[in-house]
Amino acid sequence: METLRDDNRSVRQIPLSDLPGLTAITRDYLQHQGRAADFFNADFSDRSGWPKLAAEVLGAGHADRRQLVDILREQNIRFGAGPETLAQLDRLADPQALAIVTGQQVGLFGGPLYTLFKALAVCKMAAELSAEWQRPVVPVFYLVSEDHDIDEIRWAGYLDRSHVFQKVNYEPRTAVDRLPAAQVQLDETILLLQQQLAEQLPFGEFQIEVMAALAEDYRPGETMATAFARWSLRLLRGQGIIILDASDDRLKQLMLPILRRELEENLSIPAMMTTNQQLSDAGYHAQLALQPQRPHLFWLEEGRHSLERDGDGFRNLHNNALLSLQDVLSHPERLSPKAALRPLVQDFLLPTLAYVGGPGEIAYWAQLKGVYAAFGRPMPVVMPRPGMTLLDARAEKWLQKYEITPEAYLTGRENVEEKWRQAGMPADLAAALASVRTPIEQHWQDVQMAIQHLDPTLSAPCEKTGAGILHAIEQLEAKALRAVELKEKSRADHLHALQQSIWPGGQLQERQLNIVPLLCKQGWGLVDRLYETISWREPAHQIMVL
Repeated sequence: METLRDDNRSVRQIPLSDLPGLTAITRDYLQHQGRAADFFNADFSDRSGWPKLAAEVLGAGHADRRQLVDILREQNIRFGAGPETLAQLDRLADPQALAIVTGQQVGLFGGPLYTLFKALAVCKMAAELSAEWQRPVVPVFYLVSEDHDIDEIRWAGYLDRSHVFQKVNYEPRTAVDRLPAAQVQLDETILLLQQQLAEQLPFGEFQIEVMAALAEDYRPGETMATAFARWSLRLLRGQGIIILDASDDRLKQLMLPILRRELEENLSIPAMMTTNQQLSDAGYHAQLALQPQRPHLFWLEEGRHSLERDGDGFRNLHNNALLSLQDVLSHPERLSPKAALRPLVQDFLLPTLAYVGGPGEIAYWAQLKGVYAAFGRPMPVVMPRPGMTLLDARAEKWLQKYEITPEAYLTGRENVEEKWRQAGMPADLAAALASVRTPIEQHWQDVQMAIQHLDPTLSAPCEKTGAGILHAIEQLEAKALRAVELKEKSRADHLHALQQSIWPGGQLQERQLNIVPLLCKQGWGLVDRLYETISWREPAHQIMVL
C-alpha cells in the first residue's frame, strides 16, 4: 500500500490484483504471473517497446483519416464539444497522431463511476505521453451505443438521505426491448426521474446547478447515446476527450473493409477457437462464448439480432429471413460489431496505441490476439483501468473510530465485517463459546476414527452429528451476535452505513454509484481533482477522501 497526496489530503492505493472477484487470467496479467502474457501483444508496465508498437500501428492500414476526423468533428460539435476537444481533433488529423482509447455502454446519467474513471485515465495517459514523446497522442471514448441490453444501462445508483443505496430506473412509456441504445429516445419520464433523484439526495451546495445541467443533456427527444455523449463532454470539457459514436452510418461505411472480411473469410471464429483451447490448456477460462456458425456481427432490423451462416448466405435469427452476402454488405448501416470484433473495428478507424479496460475487458481481450493476427493488424497495449473508492468525511470518521483501514475493507470485506461483529461480543461469552467449539473442532475427527473402527456403518451418522453440533453452536453464536447488535445499535448502524458507502449493493462503489450526487455536494471541480489524482502509469485502486 502506498500513500500519495491530493490537495493536502491523503490518497492511499492498493494493487488492482488485491481486489476480490478477479478472473485468473486478469489477476495473472496484473501480477505478471503464469502464462497470461502469452495472450497479449505488449507489456502494459514496460513502455520501452511502445515506440516500436506505435510504428506498427501507424504502418497498418486504416480508414481514411481525413474522413474520420470530419465525421468526429461533426459528431462532437453536435454533442456540445468545447475548444479542448476540437483542438484534439485537429491533432488527430496529423498522420503521426496516436490514440489512447476506452469505451463503455452508455449508462444513465453517465453510468457508474468507473466509466468516468476510464475516461479520465485515457485523458491523462494521452496528455502525458504526448508531452513525453513530443507527438500528438489523443484521448478517445468509443460509445458502445448499439448495445441492446437496456436493463444494464437504464439505472443510476446513489445513497439517499438515510445513507441507503438506491437506484433510479428509466422506464420509458414505450417498449424498448432489443433496441440499440442509439435508437432509444428519451421521453418526458426522464424529467420525472431527475426530479425523483433530486428529492431523494441529501441536499448539496451545488445541487440546483448540477441538476439543471443534467436536465439540459438528458432531455426528452434525445437518445440514450446522445444524452450520454453530451453529459460526458460536459464533465470532461477541460480534458478534451473525443467522443466516437460508432452507430453513425458514415462510420459504418469506413468500417466496411473489416466487416466484409469477417463475413467473407470467417476470420474471428477459428482464431478464437484456437485461442480458447490455449487458454484452457493454461488453466484460464474464455470470457466470451463462441457460437461457431454466427459471425461477430449483429443485424439491426426491428432491434439488434444475430446472423447465422446458412450456405452461402446468412439467416436473420429474429425473423428467419435468408440474406445473401451481397444483401448484408449492401447495408453496412445495419451491421453492428459484437464484443469480439469491436476492438478490430475501433483500431481500423483509429491509430490505437493502447486500450484502457477493466477486469472483464482484460479477460476477453486475452481471446483476441489471434483475431488481430488473422486480420493482419497489431494488437494495442491493453492497459488496466485504474480504480477508485471515494470516502466522505463521515465514512472516514467511522473507519478511524473502529480502527478499520479502507484497504482491509476493500480486499477482505467478509473478514472485516465478521471482526466488526465479533468486537461487540462480551469477552466472557466469546471465550465460553470458543471453549466449547474449539475442542470439538480439534477432537471430533478422533471420535469419527474410533466409530469407524467400531462399526463402519456409523461413520456417516457420526460425521453428521459432529457437523450438527458445530452448526448448533454457530447458530447460538449468531443469535448472541444479533442480540449484541441490537444492544449496540449505533455500531450496527455505522457498519450498515459503511457497507452502503464502500460496498453498495455488495459491489465495489465504483461499479454502483453515479457521479451526479457527488457533484451536487462537491461541485464541478471534483472532476478536476479526480483527474489530478488518478494514475495510469502503475494502475492501482486509489482511496480518496473527499
